Amino acid sequence: MTRGRDGVDFAAGQRARATAHKESEPTPPKQLRLRRPDAPSLSDTGMQPKTPRPFGLRLGPASAASGRLTVPDPGTASSPFLASIRPEAQRGSRGILSEALRRSVPLDERIVLVVTDQHAMHHVRERGYVESPARIAWIMKELGPTGLFLPVPPRSYPEKHIRDVHASDLVEYIKKACKNAGSGESIYPYVFPIRNAARPPRDLAVRAGYYCVDTFTPLNANAYRAAKRAVDCAMTAAEQILRGHRIAYALVRPPGHHAERRTFGGFCYFNSAAVAAQHLSHHGKVAMLDIDYHHGNGQQDIFYERSDVMTISVHADPRVAYPHFTGFSDERGAGPGEGYNVNLPLPDDVDGERYRETLRRALLHVSRFRPAFLVLALGLDTAKGDPTGSWRLRAADFEIHGTMIGSLRIPTLVTQEGGYSSRSLGTVARRFFQGLWAGYHQRRWEGHSG
Repeated sequence: MTRGRDGVDFAAGQRARATAHKESEPTPPKQLRLRRPDAPSLSDTGMQPKTPRPFGLRLGPASAASGRLTVPDPGTASSPFLASIRPEAQRGSRGILSEALRRSVPLDERIVLVVTDQHAMHHVRERGYVESPARIAWIMKELGPTGLFLPVPPRSYPEKHIRDVHASDLVEYIKKACKNAGSGESIYPYVFPIRNAARPPRDLAVRAGYYCVDTFTPLNANAYRAAKRAVDCAMTAAEQILRGHRIAYALVRPPGHHAERRTFGGFCYFNSAAVAAQHLSHHGKVAMLDIDYHHGNGQQDIFYERSDVMTISVHADPRVAYPHFTGFSDERGAGPGEGYNVNLPLPDDVDGERYRETLRRALLHVSRFRPAFLVLALGLDTAKGDPTGSWRLRAADFEIHGTMIGSLRIPTLVTQEGGYSSRSLGTVARRFFQGLWAGYHQRRWEGHSG
């Protein structure tokens, strides 16, 4: 039996949550397998297999141009624009643009939208695997009618951009393992080289644990292609920023912010946000802000010894939340990068007001760094009811937070990371981008209640 810090039976928790939401949530896929069909059973070794618990599924219900960057404080006299939109958000406004404004948004002010066109091939039909193709559809259903976005098709880029941030042996391993995987087969790591990593086994499937940090991120025939296409989307968005667009959104899956230089995990294979940040860093300093519920360990690891890319993460305390081994406040960078990594962990019960206190601190770090570009790893699993998180952020909170970030007025590239609730994902995405656009352009929403 797998238990948490409070003695909670995780497997029972998953069953309880599935029962509680069976009338409103889609039927979950099959249970995660911990091993290949031909791999030795854990029971053969005298050990009892444990049910994997992706991200700790929970019990219960669920102007850069001017060089002067400021961090507005919503609801205060020092930020009249943000103060003016806050009451509307608190009333539960849908935050929709007035029809006249929606129709009049100039093309050069719209948010560039690059949607991955090869994500659906990566569909893991296993129970508990919440990173599904439906996530893209849920978000697009809400974003489409806003009139805020300028669709741009993704371009293909050389693999060298991935190797700029990931070790070549990791890239080669993922490519080969996926190529050799049978149709419909998922390879789950189940052996980890804690004692000796110098002599990896010949079997590519067995070798998965040498590169993966968990037991619920499988390799299959399409994982490499889908992850590579996600990187293409992020690179396309980065190029649009370099061409002068203010905001670009790479709506991708699989996500990437848990992929480190030498490892993958947390549903992530290649770190699309880090690849884009590396590309942008050739043109000026880059700040990376991760606002996923889970720590952005990937970019922390990749840029830990660099001072030209600042990495900041607001996330749940790693003592209780995935990835558990990184994300602590004393991890500040090393060598030339010392002081350029900032972790702001929060407890597992957080509402909008508490979150904003910490987000203001994060934005102050960004402001003081004075970057030319901002890369935002957008996790929407901070929403109330998300199956992988425990915070209580509502749709109105996401609009306020988007406005706070946009008010920095730094050219911003957004990559999609987590967010898995079918009931709220599209709505909170729409509210966030409405706020982000409004904050950047200092133009108020004229929405209606609903």
